[in-house]
Amino acid sequence: MLNQLTLIGRIAKDPKLQTTREGGSYTRFTLAVRRPFKNQSGNYDTDFIPCVTWGKLSETIVDYCTKGSLVSLNGRIHMRTQELENQKRITSPEIIADNVVFLHLKKAHQKQSQEVPIPSAPQELEDSSSANHRVASNESHTKASSTNLDTNTPPILSTPSNNKQVPPALATSQK
Repeated sequence: MLNQLTLIGRIAKDPKLQTTREGGSYTRFTLAVRRPFKNQSGNYDTDFIPCVTWGKLSETIVDYCTKGSLVSLNGRIHMRTQELENQKRITSPEIIADNVVFLHLKKAHQKQSQEVPIPSAPQELEDSSSANHRVASNESHTKASSTNLDTNTPPILSTPSNNKQVPPALATSQK
């Protein structure tokens, strides 16, 4: 059995960092995902999907993302149950995000949005003298290494429980 999905959409509202009673950090945000087809009136509908990130990933989301930031996330569907006063239960789906990639950032303190290039597939080194290649490493699985990265390259993020390495497709070459 598999419970895994990938979404690409824009953050609908500025994410805010929250903490649990035990001191863990998390962020709840809504991802606006446009449907790939038009409705009967000729317009695209948009789904607003509730998402949650935990730990360092949630802190980084709050630091880098604002309303309108385009992100890609990998995660799983979780059925959240809330109990009301009169012994009624409400169950609603939410996405627990394990990995988040920033595709287009909008910073609140900047007048213009910061376009983040999407890296191309890696090319093998033709000779050992061309050492101008860099790879975004994900040593702690929560933030990218700052070695040889310029300020326009966003971190590739994942939760500590996910043991995936940064895919080779994220390697880029400096020019």
